[in-house]
Amino acid sequence: MYSNYLRNDDESVPFVNFEDWLCGIFSTLGMIIINSINKSNLTANSYTYAGSETFRARLFLFVGFAALAGGLAGSFTILILKYIITETPHTYFGIALIVQNIAIMLSSVTLWIASNTENDNFLS
Repeated sequence: MYSNYLRNDDESVPFVNFEDWLCGIFSTLGMIIINSINKSNLTANSYTYAGSETFRARLFLFVGFAALAGGLAGSFTILILKYIITETPHTYFGIALIVQNIAIMLSSVTLWIASNTENDNFLS
């Protein structure tokens, strides 16, 4: 691992710590939550009370997107606070965090749309 060979304040400690991993973990959890929801559970037939299953599905979808957005916001925060403000020459790690979270977001949305439109085509 490249970060193990870097020196942080003249000590041989890993430069990438646990806080760098948290953003990817939150984004991955959000991806799992979003892709476990079926699109048919989100729609209600009327404007009245639709039942607890629709409410739960919408709530979990919101939590999944919030986890994805939180992971992306956290990666921007780590890039700014850890790599730009302290003027670390290794800003690659912060940029890699942002690219990782954007890729997880795009793959999550693509997988959710593709898996739910595939089911609609077979029914009609």
